[in-house]
Amino acid sequence: MRRPQSDDVNAIFKFSSNSDVTKWLNWPTSSNIESVLANLAHWTTRWECGEEYFWVITTSDDSVVVGSMTSRIHGDTADVGFLLDSDQWNRGIATEAVIGLRKQLEHLAGIARIVAVCDTDNVASARVMQRAGLACKGIAERYITCPNISTTPRDAYIYACEC
Repeated sequence: MRRPQSDDVNAIFKFSSNSDVTKWLNWPTSSNIESVLANLAHWTTRWECGEEYFWVITTSDDSVVVGSMTSRIHGDTADVGFLLDSDQWNRGIATEAVIGLRKQLEHLAGIARIVAVCDTDNVASARVMQRAGLACKGIAERYITCPNISTTPRDAYIYACEC
């Protein structure tokens, strides 16, 4: 896991333009490279302001970008989210990445809890959260919107762990 670099844009576009990968996201599937470049600029600005942190997930030798992670800090709570190229599914990579980010966040001063949400139909992400040590705290009705599925708010599992 590392901060994105300008030459990561094609790899990010590969997975962020894949409707299978982006199905459960709360933002639309990327339609062109320009949208990825705009998002990278947005995330860079938000990182510098301390509002949101965005990393790419890489292979163990750091040579290939296979996904991304984000975290936003709200008071004493850090929320996390991730997506992973479908070529990399079912290999434990997402779980490893969430565990790594969780460990980093647990050592930040002032962070008391880490929270993640996923659509109740997103079984794979729910399993990642559980394997990464986050506990399901309940279901929030009509909590998230997944524009790649519907504009209607959907129920979400709320996962969390205390630091």
